[in-house]
Amino acid sequence: MRIEELTAPTFALNENGKVTIFIPEIKGEPQEPSITYLDENTLFFRRSADEGCRMTLVTEEAMDMLGKSEKCLIVELDLETVTGLYEMDDSDLESAFKKVYEANVDEASFAGKEK
Repeated sequence: MRIEELTAPTFALNENGKVTIFIPEIKGEPQEPSITYLDENTLFFRRSADEGCRMTLVTEEAMDMLGKSEKCLIVELDLETVTGLYEMDDSDLESAFKKVYEANVDEASFAGKEK
């Protein structure tokens, strides 16, 4: 199954100002992933040369954080494990991490973003 859109992905900002985006696990390996600004609440996530999708309903705060970043961290999660952790009230989210990698942020695409 090919993912065409990720609606309202989860963003986090660590104490060093690094942006992390949590998404469902996608089959295959990422190759030169990148994030591009499309409009006020939409990004394009290119996972590889022939695979990408829109990220929609992105908050203004997340857009602002990404606009100030050269790279971000992508964490692909096993959603079944996340559900199990939630049901067991277990906070060990790292056990659901399947892939963790950096993506380049297309800074030029954010240059046209309205402030």
